[in-house]
Amino acid sequence: MKHAFRILVFFCLLLFVSAVSAQNADAPHFDFQAKDGKTITVYYLLPTNVNRKTKVLFVMNGMNRDALGNVKRFSEVPDTLNAVVLIPLLTREDYKESQYQYGNISSKTEYSEWTFNVVDSIFIEFRKKQNLQADTYILFGHSAGGQFSIRTALFSKSPYIDLVVAANPGSHTFLNEELDYPHGIKGMLKYKDTILANLSNRNVYLLAGSADTNQDDPNLSKKFNEQGLNRFERAINFDKATRDYAEKNGVKYNWKLIKMDGVGHSSSQTLPHLIKIISSQEK
Repeated sequence: MKHAFRILVFFCLLLFVSAVSAQNADAPHFDFQAKDGKTITVYYLLPTNVNRKTKVLFVMNGMNRDALGNVKRFSEVPDTLNAVVLIPLLTREDYKESQYQYGNISSKTEYSEWTFNVVDSIFIEFRKKQNLQADTYILFGHSAGGQFSIRTALFSKSPYIDLVVAANPGSHTFLNEELDYPHGIKGMLKYKDTILANLSNRNVYLLAGSADTNQDDPNLSKKFNEQGLNRFERAINFDKATRDYAEKNGVKYNWKLIKMDGVGHSSSQTLPHLIKIISSQEK
């Protein structure tokens, strides 16, 4: 009986793996060759009718790099927003924490090596392939993807970014000139003009779930506890500190903090807030 049960379990697992493989094969995607030689699988969702008003939305994956989960979560977004949704899979093997969440940004790497440049390159290539008329794109990320997005908003000089929405990032780069990156910007002050321009000119929303308060979450790095003991606290503290930094340096602070009442560490719960923000840009 036990032997028969083991066989049954084996075949169930085999069917599950086959189903996942089929899902991988069926999800529209293409392989993008990055300048660093890495191959990035980019999943994409198209609206029923692509036209001159069709937007481009990048969705950056969380800690687990669950691209197929985002394919499912965002399946209705293309027609809801008239947007192409691009979900690049920067795997944990090829893009570790320093290269993904922290963007490969450091005083020892050149600007051209910073990971957010990959998004621009994918946008340019895909726009050409699909004959899209969009001149800019929207960047969204939740959790680890939110870390990638908020640091892109700070440091990128990209002319293609129209809007950045970062949801529930686990850590931030405070504009503290006494702390080393990624905690602060010590050693990065040659980019200060870019940072100040981005605070003033970038269209950025930081989404913070009021219920994202689990300080014992194993995916929440305790080495950033000086920023707050949970993601919600860290977002509130980052927004205040960044606003103060902008004021101290005499620039307008254009970024917006939105507190999502009752929302925990959930990409699905965040999605309606993202849709509302993007829809509001059209008015």
